[in-house]
Amino acid sequence: MMAAATVTVSSIRPVLADSISETGSQGSGYQHYVNSRFGFSIDVPKSFKANPPAEERNARSFFDRRNDSVVVWGDYNFTGETLLSAYREALRQHPYATYKAHGKNWYVIAYRETRGGVYEKYFINDQYKNGLIIRYPASRTKAMKPLCTSIAKSFKPGWTNPDREE
Repeated sequence: MMAAATVTVSSIRPVLADSISETGSQGSGYQHYVNSRFGFSIDVPKSFKANPPAEERNARSFFDRRNDSVVVWGDYNFTGETLLSAYREALRQHPYATYKAHGKNWYVIAYRETRGGVYEKYFINDQYKNGLIIRYPASRTKAMKPLCTSIAKSFKPGWTNPDREE
């Protein structure tokens, strides 16, 4: 006969749900999304509708009626990739980037592809990677520039959120 395993209630962590609140930090025109698994957060215009969360609870995508889209995700940094190596690889893949910048724990790259524009922002540390990808039709480039800036400024990496699930 096999002994029954004992599980104490204190050893079980509840699975937290992602949250989308009605008002983002940028005002009433935005919704605030927090990923429960990796803790990253972002403000997305209310005109963007949320798709269901990814099965692994590591990503969420939003879209609007004009074919603009926002995808945010988190993952563990299994490979030990550094911010600088990821940034250099992004520049190698997109040598004609229309915008590029980096800081202590983030980088941004914007470029054009056949369908339109792409704006990407990444946070990387020794344990985690958090990413943001915004895509929009070429005809929306001028209108999307301030929106990309606004969304990207609101994007916060999960390791700065004390309420994230571990």
